[in-house]
Amino acid sequence: MFEFLLQPFTNTYFLGNLFAYTSILILSGLGILVAYRGGAFNLGGEGQIYFGAFVATIFGIYIFPHNVAVISKVGMFFVAFLAGGLLAVISGYLRYLYKISEFISTFLIGESFVIITNVILRTYFHDPHSGITATFSLPKNFLFKKILPPSILSTSIFISIFLIICVAILLNRSIFGYELRMFGYSPKFAFYGGIDLKKQIILPLFLSGGFLGLAGIFGILSRDGRFVHGFSYGLGWDGIVVSLLSRGNPYWIVPSALLLAYIKILSQIGGIYGLFPSEIGEVIKAIIFLMVTVGTFSYLGEKDV
Repeated sequence: MFEFLLQPFTNTYFLGNLFAYTSILILSGLGILVAYRGGAFNLGGEGQIYFGAFVATIFGIYIFPHNVAVISKVGMFFVAFLAGGLLAVISGYLRYLYKISEFISTFLIGESFVIITNVILRTYFHDPHSGITATFSLPKNFLFKKILPPSILSTSIFISIFLIICVAILLNRSIFGYELRMFGYSPKFAFYGGIDLKKQIILPLFLSGGFLGLAGIFGILSRDGRFVHGFSYGLGWDGIVVSLLSRGNPYWIVPSALLLAYIKILSQIGGIYGLFPSEIGEVIKAIIFLMVTVGTFSYLGEKDV
């Protein structure tokens, strides 16, 4: 058993994939955390990841210049961030204008856009020569440079770490972060303190969806460079677990993401070698999700969530 638990660290392929999944989970968890620190709960991560990655991929294939990789890649990051952010902002406006809880609206809108994206993919952007439901491939020079091949680990992990540091500084060392925390703790106190409630409702959700959109396009550019039907299944929910495990601390997202990635790799190893069904990993994550959810709500006490 001990040898099995160490298996991910004794094989270059599994080790690289461990850190690759950690990189994507960092962004997913970061997106959920930003909303959480602002007193919002974003359950639409699946849709924001999926839609952001899809729109950015389409822009990369058909609009951005293929001979200027750096500019095109930055443009794809921006498009993914904007697409995911705007999807989350819909729920922000619904909360601000009609008092509709983002807890429900983010989930419903996100799941709806997963379906809409799949319909658009099959109807207009499907590669007919591919054996799977996927877009055409992006130019190879758009992809992140691989580390530890044949794993999917890429240089995107350094960008993820950099974004963690930037968000930590933003939340803990800026006026915006102070106002965000104040609104998250007590919207009424923030209102009487002169804070713009509209901004504090909408902006955290926009940033949340933006980081989730980035997680999606990072997943595309770290693999084979094309949008594949269902490629991000479960990533949004994993981001919620990562965020709850971190308890609102951006730096704790890294070990939290590493833990979930480790569970994922172990479940894959178990499935490959026939030791147990790979779905066992999903069961373990569900148990962790249940435990941290109960712990979080107990910690919040009577606060209106």
